[in-house]
Amino acid sequence: MVQELEKKLKEILFCKKCLKETISLWSHETIEYVKEDKQFMYFAISSENKPSVFYRVDDDMDTFKLENGEWKYIATI
Repeated sequence: MVQELEKKLKEILFCKKCLKETISLWSHETIEYVKEDKQFMYFAISSENKPSVFYRVDDDMDTFKLENGEWKYIATI
């Protein structure tokens, strides 16, 4: 159980690191893990000044951004 949690935490931290390297963030912006389903991990870029921006990453590290209610491919990280 603990090993599974450690593995999952490493996956989340790895995805956050890759997102941070791919997406230019301001110092006041943070990446937050939102949830995971069978196909994607979901993250939010949060800021004090702007609404959150949502991203999802699949097993192949293809990354999508939620824009106008649709998931749009942005990069493979």
